[in-house]
Amino acid sequence: MPCSSCGKSVAVMDATNMVNRSYRVQQQAGPCEYNDEILTVWLDKLKWFKDKGLYVKYKVEGKTINKYLGIVITSLNVGNKCNYKDTLDGEIKKLVTFISGIQNA
Repeated sequence: MPCSSCGKSVAVMDATNMVNRSYRVQQQAGPCEYNDEILTVWLDKLKWFKDKGLYVKYKVEGKTINKYLGIVITSLNVGNKCNYKDTLDGEIKKLVTFISGIQNA
C-alpha cells in the first residue's frame, strides 16, 4: 500500500531515510582524550544532576539531559570513544563543567 503523503511504497523506503542525520555516528580519525574513566565521571555527574531534579531548577529540558546521558552511555559502550567527540566537546562538556561547579559549591 502506498504512503498517503508521498505515494511511495513502504517497501521502497529504507532505514537510511528514516534516521535523522544529526544522530548518525560520525567516525573520527585518531585518538581523543575520552576514556572510560572520564566518561564514567561524566555519567555519574549527569545522573546526579537528573536524580536530584536540578535540571528543572536550572532550566535544562528533560529530553536534553536524557540525550546527553544516552550519548555518554553509548560512548562508554563502543570501542572508539571519539565517535561522539564533537557532541562531547560541546554542550555536554559545558553542562558537566556547570554540574561540577554546583557540586563543589
